[in-house]
This record gives sequence, structure tokens and C-alpha cells, in this order.
Amino acid sequence: MEWQLSHHKISLGDAESPLAFKAVSIAILWSLWYLWRFYIVPALYPNEPRILPYWIPFIGHTVSFVRCAENVYRRANAHFPDTEPYSVILMGGTTVIIRDIKDLSSVWRNTSALSYDPFTSRMLMAFGITPHHVRNLYKPDPARLLPDEQTRERSLLSCANPKKLSYMHLQSQWFKTQLLPGEHLNGLLNAYPVFLSRFLDISLLRKGLAREVTSFKCDGANTSVTLPLGRFCRYVLAQSAFRTFFGEELFEIEPEFTRIYQRWEDASWKIFYNFPHFLAPGLQADRKRVIAALAVYLDLPESKRKNTAWIFGAMNSELTNLGLPAHDRAGLIMMICWAMNNNAHYIAFWMFAHILTNPTLKASIESEISACYPSPTSDQGCDMEKLSSACPHLNALWAEALRLYNFSTAVRKAVDDCSVGTKIIHKGDQVFGPVRNFHLAEGVFSSGAADFDHTRFLKNPKIRQAKEYFPFGGGHTLCPGRYFAEREVYLLVAMSLRRFKMEVTTADGGVVESPKVPDIRMDLPSLAAAAPAGDLFVTVRS
Repeated sequence: MEWQLSHHKISLGDAESPLAFKAVSIAILWSLWYLWRFYIVPALYPNEPRILPYWIPFIGHTVSFVRCAENVYRRANAHFPDTEPYSVILMGGTTVIIRDIKDLSSVWRNTSALSYDPFTSRMLMAFGITPHHVRNLYKPDPARLLPDEQTRERSLLSCANPKKLSYMHLQSQWFKTQLLPGEHLNGLLNAYPVFLSRFLDISLLRKGLAREVTSFKCDGANTSVTLPLGRFCRYVLAQSAFRTFFGEELFEIEPEFTRIYQRWEDASWKIFYNFPHFLAPGLQADRKRVIAALAVYLDLPESKRKNTAWIFGAMNSELTNLGLPAHDRAGLIMMICWAMNNNAHYIAFWMFAHILTNPTLKASIESEISACYPSPTSDQGCDMEKLSSACPHLNALWAEALRLYNFSTAVRKAVDDCSVGTKIIHKGDQVFGPVRNFHLAEGVFSSGAADFDHTRFLKNPKIRQAKEYFPFGGGHTLCPGRYFAEREVYLLVAMSLRRFKMEVTTADGGVVESPKVPDIRMDLPSLAAAAPAGDLFVTVRS
């Protein structure tokens, strides 16, 4: 018996020793790696951005960043109390996070070593554009790619390109022509109110939202409807904006274009994080349907799409000259639509949410809006310039919504070694400048910067000029669409409040005492404005 027990113990020991040895070895190796990575390397290389500690090599901060980048930024700000750049690891790659506005300004200025092009080229391929054509879009002097002399004589790529810019860089100039104040912007601003007025209609709201909204109430006389505020903003803005830029012809090809596009947009954040196709099958199916409709539209003769905005007409013509098939042209234009539509409806939601839950603010804004219309009862003929420049409460509300709810990020990729401040950026590193980190600076925006205060910009209008306030980006990527976006949202607010009586209610139209603005949804990656954690139901009455 003693021999058997002894023998049994020896067998157990022999079996367990290798496992214990491996576990101890892994623990020692991991500890050595952690010590080296986060203590020794920073001491040996003080000019390298410090790395926010993480547990798993290669994976780094990827999972936590996708779940909530804002939490990663907060943890880093607590771990590194100064404002020097630091780095996070996303799927093995280094991403440097900028926290000082002087450093961000230097990032914007350094267009040779820190480029936006790698991001846009990756996006183009994600939208299905052939790699060969993507490379051509970034080649300087694109006129040499044109097929013949006759094409060169009429092409903007040659006759309006003295600096021989690549197609993509020249396209950026065209967007300024279209969207900065001038003839082409005026054309959009003349068309947009017509479509907006059409879709701010109780019967169209019922029809357009009935298949997507489960809690929906309307009275028999078609004079009121109860619906989610977020869906209201998104539906009306998208229907109006797409028609402003493409006309009705696009919807004759695909009547469900907006619905399909918005379903794709809901999951579009996965593109930024390089989700493989098999993990996002719905995203790919909807992208293909949107591109298919746009491809048919772009192949129509100009005589059959007379309402195409100048910018998309120019893009279609020049991309055709470069030999891009309709599918690739449509992919590029879909990417532009993404940039145009991904922000406005969320900002409109937050503005409405604060207006409808704050009677004092609502009264002030309604008074300002009233002065922009030709008569006390009219909801047509709004003076757009007056609406933009002579409504201080509306303007302050817009500025504060852009400050607090803007989750966009200034992004660059190092195409050469360079420095930002005292830190070295290596070729291949990504550089992020999270807008909201700057917008929450209490030294600029006063105490309580993390809270919404619609009077903030009324009390101190000069903070609009603060370098830390850049809701539309900066440098050569400063968004030219800011003028249209402002007027697009302002007019939605103005026309809605003039035409309807709007109040926060329950889903079935019941009274809500002291309604509250929803929290920000932090667990959904956002490339632009933040989504709410929950919707508000509003009853809209004629």
C-alpha cells in the first residue's frame, strides 16, 4: 500500500511539473516583456512617444478601442498627466495620439511626412474601386493619363490644373468650388428648401417611416404623428439632401435608395476598423446595392440627369476620362455621400433634443426664427442669411452641439520619419487627433466643459476662435461642407418649428413630465457626431 501510494504521488508530480514549468515560464517571459516594453524602452528612448500599457502583445488596445475609444483616451490622460503625444497599439501597429494643440497644428502643417492619402486610398478600395484605378487617382499630372489630345483640351485635369495635382488633390479643390460661398453653393441652397418643405409633411412622414418604426402613432385626420426624434431628423435630412445633390432621377432608378444607404451607414464604422467581409455580410450587400444604383445613374446621359450637383457632374466626367468604369465612379461618389451624410442628422437630433426639453431655450429660438420669415404665419421664404447670422441662441446651440457631441478624429499616416514636438514619429505610424479631447479642455471652455451649456457661446463668443475649437477639422482637410451643413440643419430646425407643434411624449403620445436629453452612446464607434444612448419620442402636430 505504501509503495502504491508513493508510486502514485510520483506519477502526479511527473504529470504536473511540465504544466507548472510552462506556466511559470510564460509568466516570467510576459513579466520580462512588460518590464522591457513599458519601463526600460521609455528610459532608453525618451524621444519616442510613451506607450499606454496593455496586457496582450500585438492585440494591444484594439478591443477596448473599438468598444469605446473615449475610455481609452480618458485612461491615457489619467496615466500620462502631461499633454505630450503618447501611443496605443492597434492590431500590432502604432497609433500616436496628439493632445496639445500646438502639436496638432504641426501635424496639419506637415503635409509631406504626414499624409491623409493612405486613409482615403484604403477607403477607396473598401468601396470596391479597382486597385489599379486607385493608384492612378493619386498620380501627379493626371492629364498624361488621358487617352487623347481632344480629351485633354476639354478636361479639368489638364486645362484647369496648373500645379499638375493628382486627381484626388484636384478633387479637393472642386469641393471648395462647390461648397464654399459662391454660385454653386447658392444653387444647392435654392434647391434644398424645396425638398425639405416637401418631406416635412405628416403624411410623408407616416409613409416614409412606417416600415422602420415599430412604435408609431397617428390620428385619423393626418394632423399629428408620434415618432422617434432621431429617425425624424435622419429621414427628412437624407431624403432632402440626396435629392438636392442628385435630383429625383436617382430615386427613379432605386426608390429605396435612402433606406438601403442608411442601413449600410449604420454599420459603416466597421470599414474604418478593417472588418473582413465575412464579419460584415450585410454591410457588403447594401454597399453593392447603393453602388449599383449610382452606377446606373452616372451612366445616364446628362440630358436625363439635369439636376446633378456640379461637383458630381465634374467628378463623373473626369473619372470617365481617366477610364474608370461606372462601378468605380459610383464607389468614389458613395464615399463622398458617406462624408456628407454621417454628421448632420446626429447634430440636428441633439439640437432638437435640447430645444424640446428646455422651454426657455425653445421660446428664444422660436422668437429668433420668426424674424427670419416674411410674415408671422409663413413657413416658406426663410431668409437664410439672417437665419445664419442673426439668431444668437440658435447659433450658440449649434456651436455647443458641435463642441460636445463631435467624436471625429483628425487622422494622418507617417509616410516618412518626422517629429511632433519632442517626439519622433516613424514611417508607418498612424497619428490621431481626437477632436473631443480638445473640446473638453476646461482651460479654454471653462469649468463644466464636459456638460452641455447652450449659453456657453453666448457668454463668450470669442471661444469660437480658440485654436482648440475645430469641429470641422483643420489644415488642408478643413471641411468645405461646413457652410451647407450649417444651413441644412438650421433650416430643418426653423421650418419644423414654424410648421409643427413639437413636444416630447411617450411612444404612444402620452405626456412626459420634465423630459431629459438622452446620454451619449459610448459603446458604438463613431466617425463623426455621437449617437444617443436612447431616442426621444416626439409628437408632431400640424
